[in-house]
Amino acid sequence: MEFNDVVNHRKAIRSFDPNKPISDELIEKIMVSAQRTPSWTNSQPWKVYVATGETLADHLERTGNRMKGYSDLNVIHRTDWGPLMAENSRVWNDEISAYLGEDGLANFSDLQRHLF
Repeated sequence: MEFNDVVNHRKAIRSFDPNKPISDELIEKIMVSAQRTPSWTNSQPWKVYVATGETLADHLERTGNRMKGYSDLNVIHRTDWGPLMAENSRVWNDEISAYLGEDGLANFSDLQRHLF
């Protein structure tokens, strides 16, 4: 497959039907493919966790109430980022803020919450 075909036919899903569960086999296949993808600002290594059932419900409740989660991931604080990573983040934030405008930006965090 040509690169342009991949880019032009990719699909981003922002909402999922709770009445159509995803099989464990499909999740595993997605995880295997994800291991081969590049990361944002080349910040590997990847660690992936799949949450379902009560764990997922707890996550949604906590993020909905703006409570800190129980992350198992070591996250680099933005003050410790390298210059390129910090610049990439700054540019992305500026561009998404300009694109969404004040009203759109207010809803952005709620939209992000539903991605998980």
